[in-house]
Amino acid sequence: MNRSLLRQLLAASACMLCTPLVFAADQNCAAMEASGPQWFARQLDGVQATYQSGNNQGAYQQLREAMLGLPRRADVSLDARCVGPQEWQRMYSLRRAITATLGKQSENLGKLANREGALDWYVLGNNRDDARRVIKQLTPTPEGTAFVINRLRGEISLLDHAQASGFELLPDERSAQEIWQEDLDKLQAYAREQVAGILEKENALLTRPATAQEEQLAQFRETQRTLVGTYLGDESLLPDNEGQRELTRGRASLEMLVTALDWSQAVADSDTAPVLERALMRGDVLMVQAGDASMGLEARDSLYELAGNYFEFAGSGARRQAAAQGRAAIGPALKAERDTRAAQTKKKGAELQESARQMKESMLKTHKEKQNFKDEADALESELGF
Repeated sequence: MNRSLLRQLLAASACMLCTPLVFAADQNCAAMEASGPQWFARQLDGVQATYQSGNNQGAYQQLREAMLGLPRRADVSLDARCVGPQEWQRMYSLRRAITATLGKQSENLGKLANREGALDWYVLGNNRDDARRVIKQLTPTPEGTAFVINRLRGEISLLDHAQASGFELLPDERSAQEIWQEDLDKLQAYAREQVAGILEKENALLTRPATAQEEQLAQFRETQRTLVGTYLGDESLLPDNEGQRELTRGRASLEMLVTALDWSQAVADSDTAPVLERALMRGDVLMVQAGDASMGLEARDSLYELAGNYFEFAGSGARRQAAAQGRAAIGPALKAERDTRAAQTKKKGAELQESARQMKESMLKTHKEKQNFKDEADALESELGF
């Protein structure tokens, strides 16, 4: 189903409950056109016929038009109960059936957007079992959880506004209000638990002792460094491995914080504070490490870069600028170091190429000498008659 059309229909459904109403005023009901209840009953007959024909979207559109077309007097919206409790209950039951069918049609299409559309329909029609089933499908991800939370909040807000405007809800509508609130509270608690769990794992990642895998990786890097140093003939030109473990863990930490932020935003902007504060703290620690002049320039440059990424994530422009300035300050020295290393690598490569050329020539010369010796030996043997 077209998402834009669905949103329009959902927005229109709010009119069924949230138009300013005057309730419990007998004179208003008396003022309704005498044909009003009969008119509404005929509209519902048409809705039911369209629904039974299989035109579900058409049936919902008719139902919407019937709700918006309730007779009015002197620009006063009348309590829809004036059409009579039996017809109002019939309207509610029809809406529930139509939205359940539309929800299943959307759900059967399989894609995420279709499941979200299905939830829209199920919540609108107060089809709780179907809604909860789809909620379980959506909530394993922060994006899906955010969608569900916002949808339930919207429905609760509609019901709250209807009651505040004097609209007398059906018992099923009142119970839905309470049930959606319970589901909303559980989902918000669930999202907060996800955030807390991620922050706990992130802290453990940065504070745990080195793992065997990390130790092996460090040894491998050092072996590589030694080989390159031997190749260049000058180990002072090599980038050191300082801070590599911190950098690797820091990048993983930032990925975890990104996920934690997604979960926290699913609840409310105010829930993001602990995540952003954690990111600022991590960036500050890296800034101190990057400022250590005794550390290699390559490592310091990487530390400044990662610190800037933390600050950008946390939305701190001033701190990010400080990281960029620190990185820029060591930039010329780092460039000179890299240029020297590149020049030495190029020189060493040329030397090796020349050495290889000379070795090839030597091998060819040796081969030629061996061939000449063999030819002379063969000629002598022929002369002697061997």
